[in-house]
Amino acid sequence: MRKLVLVLVVAVVTTATAVANRSTTKGHAARQAVQGTEVEGNTARAKAGYRFVKSRRTANVVRTRTPQVVGTYICVNGTTGQADHCRLEIAPKLITCAGEAGGNAQCALRPKLPEMN
Repeated sequence: MRKLVLVLVVAVVTTATAVANRSTTKGHAARQAVQGTEVEGNTARAKAGYRFVKSRRTANVVRTRTPQVVGTYICVNGTTGQADHCRLEIAPKLITCAGEAGGNAQCALRPKLPEMN
């Protein structure tokens, strides 16, 4: 009987861990991150060896040792899909997508991966 209880506890813990580690959230698809970054909500952090460089209304993810752009983030209005009423706040290791003051836009940070030839 004890072995059965132990097996059930291990199965429950394993299942709970697997569910907690899933990369999808309720009602939303998993967010894809650009190489060298981690995304949480509307914020992305650059991992060691990478940094963000502002380029107009986007943030390029650049390798530190080489000037290679590995991807880009954009901040878009979730309703219109455009950059209207959204701003991208950029620091070398952190970017955040937010709505402009006084607006009610639902802004979202989106990756734009480089196209393969």
